[in-house]
Amino acid sequence: MDIPNLRWWGWGTLDQDFSLEGRPAFWPTLREWLELPDEAIEHETSPVPLEEISLRPPRLDGPMLSSLRKLVGEGMARTDRRDRVGHAYGKSCRDLIRIRAGHIPNPPDAVVYPADPGQVVSLLAWAADRDVAVVPFGGGSSVLGGVEPAPGDRPTITLDLAQVDRVLAVDPVSRCGPTDGPTFGLGRGGDRAPGGGLYCTGGSHSQLAGGMNLASGGSVGIIASPSL
Repeated sequence: MDIPNLRWWGWGTLDQDFSLEGRPAFWPTLREWLELPDEAIEHETSPVPLEEISLRPPRLDGPMLSSLRKLVGEGMARTDRRDRVGHAYGKSCRDLIRIRAGHIPNPPDAVVYPADPGQVVSLLAWAADRDVAVVPFGGGSSVLGGVEPAPGDRPTITLDLAQVDRVLAVDPVSRCGPTDGPTFGLGRGGDRAPGGGLYCTGGSHSQLAGGMNLASGGSVGIIASPSL
């Protein structure tokens, strides 16, 4: 997910914060619910610095990386530390504990950013020909382990669909519309809709995909396109 200032070790962006001022019962309540010792609340544990996290080298050789970059462009197939760490886990409590501790035994070997559905098809064909596993990655807000590469010796690339999120049309009555891929949530879908004015249900760092999305109140979000 290519968003400036996005926290690789937690939720949200670095310019946003959740103040606990005026919430004196927060920590005592949390400690009671989780049965935590006093020192767990008194001593904050910062995430391991990104540059200190040990990652295994990418398992894609030079010719494989070169052919991969020909499909999507030189800067859209990345093997740098931040991209690999940021795509190793989702955002469950278990994920955040491990990433903050720097425990990342199975990072993706490369993170690829296709620009359109055609590139997605080409990437899947490329991976199938080389027995490379592919992990689709939307907003990175998964709490079910679905974006975590599987352990083992098989090379893995993460397919980040951040760029494949255009809203192609909007029905003026139902306010539904097809997209060319997973579409970001509130605050990111509106500027991609023809004529503007469409906002997707869900958080700003989540994506909608696969059929019709309904908010808890029953309002319709969008209908994802069958092009993916």
